[in-house]
Amino acid sequence: MSLQQFDIQKKILWHTDRLNSWLKDETVYPITIEIDPSNACNESCIWCCWEDHRKGADVMDKELLEKIIKNLAKVGIKGLIWTGGGEPLVNKYTVEYMKLARDLGMENGMFTNGILMTPEKIPTIVECCTWIRISLGTATSDTFKKCHGTADFEKIIENIKEFVRVRKNMNKTISIGLSMMVHPDNYHELYEEAKLAKKLGVDYFQGKPLNQIGSENSEWWNNEVVPLFKKAKKSLEDENFKILTSQYTQDKYGEKGTEFIEAITPSLSACEEDKKCYVHNFVTAITADGNVAFCKNLRDKEEFIIGNLKTQNFEELWNGEKRKKIIEKINANKCGVFCQNGKLNELLRYMKKPDGSKHPNFL
Repeated sequence: MSLQQFDIQKKILWHTDRLNSWLKDETVYPITIEIDPSNACNESCIWCCWEDHRKGADVMDKELLEKIIKNLAKVGIKGLIWTGGGEPLVNKYTVEYMKLARDLGMENGMFTNGILMTPEKIPTIVECCTWIRISLGTATSDTFKKCHGTADFEKIIENIKEFVRVRKNMNKTISIGLSMMVHPDNYHELYEEAKLAKKLGVDYFQGKPLNQIGSENSEWWNNEVVPLFKKAKKSLEDENFKILTSQYTQDKYGEKGTEFIEAITPSLSACEEDKKCYVHNFVTAITADGNVAFCKNLRDKEEFIIGNLKTQNFEELWNGEKRKKIIEKINANKCGVFCQNGKLNELLRYMKKPDGSKHPNFL
């Protein structure tokens, strides 16, 4: 496993049928959908980017979840990421409908804080998910309480131990990772959390920067954080355990900020006049109140909601007038510079408007 694990420029090449349909201006349905079964959360993280979005504390009911899962399977969605919003396991039906999604041919992944990974739920999660990433974020209970607002550090550690044990006993290959949002209040524990992750028997540790605009501090990242990554990579990494960051770290901090790890795909020389976003054709999000977002990163913006699955089905919304109007007005160049889909959009722009001056017939 390397940072290439998160390189969606390469991943989308598995889906040439949808790419070909898209290039012919045919309607394509997403490959991946992030689903928020709950906006309620049992933590209060100091870096939460969905704090305002969570104020309604919506939780999907069983009927809506079932309708959505069956609807998504019908239109050919490949992967569901159970996330938030809030904490996905706050919804008592999440694990049940992960199983339904798996039975209907979709793959599951989940972001969770790990507090509600009970012994009763863990076997089904292990059985039904391709991967899970647990946002531990610290290496000590004191720092955890300061950053996450709860005293559940030891509980999460025990849940992770149980998860790893069950995976082994069930002989499953689900990928397990621990993640840290690297913040001035917790970065000093980066190496120790990576060390803890390896001790717990998970597959990787991922440290990633805050993705909000205005949180860029290159001097701090390069001088304080990067040395900790280097130390962890040198002393902890082996064939069974990897040290990773996120794909937008390079966009945020440049080559120096990611010199500790194999870089992701370099930027393509796409048409600068093309201001469209094409990624929305392949990945989006459904919120806890049933809204379908034009873009997963704009799920909290009312003007980018294309409709609600309580009253319509996904196929109707996806082909509806609201989405068409947003497509016409969207300017991807004004979106957040740290969009994790930015490099995929570069590839799609290049495919849509290839540069013939690059001698394409000479490979």
